[in-house]
Amino acid sequence: KSFARISYDSRDPETGEEPNRAELWLTTKFSMKRNAWAGRRSGKVYSDLKRLEAQSMEEGATPMTEDQRFEAVLGPKKSGYIRGRGAGPKPTTSTAGQRIRAQLEKENEELKWQAETNRMRWESLEKENSDLALRLKSLESNMHVEIQTQVHAVLQTQLTTFFQQMKESGQILTSHHCDRVQTSGSSENSFGRLASED
Repeated sequence: KSFARISYDSRDPETGEEPNRAELWLTTKFSMKRNAWAGRRSGKVYSDLKRLEAQSMEEGATPMTEDQRFEAVLGPKKSGYIRGRGAGPKPTTSTAGQRIRAQLEKENEELKWQAETNRMRWESLEKENSDLALRLKSLESNMHVEIQTQVHAVLQTQLTTFFQQMKESGQILTSHHCDRVQTSGSSENSFGRLASED
């Protein structure tokens, strides 16, 4: 069988993913029936690949790609040859795996879009709340000024009315007093004339 066919037949039954190149190396170089490697070098290559894979996953370590691990163990790859997969282009993942990956990417984009929409909506609500607070403060200030103006106008009107009434009352009293004085003077003159005639 070709490497591509072996890789396809070795897919994960649940996810449909094909094995990575290290696992494919194990499948093609190790005999389960004889429980032995095709050669001592094949076993060492697999051990070195798994060791590099584990090291690259350690905290603080520099990650290595699959190509880098194969080149570190087997040397530079030959033109038109893929280490662990044979000649020709690397087979693509299965249709099922592509569908799963496409679905995950779509869901990820939808989540990003939803998060961005929520962020913009939150910023809009914050701006509206700030604008309402400013409007309320402005209304309170305007109402305070208007109330003061109205109170001042009412007091001014009342004071004007009061002083007008006081002025009118003073004129009436003065006129009445003058009339009494004139009446008293006329009576005294009449009494004097009567006395002189007697």
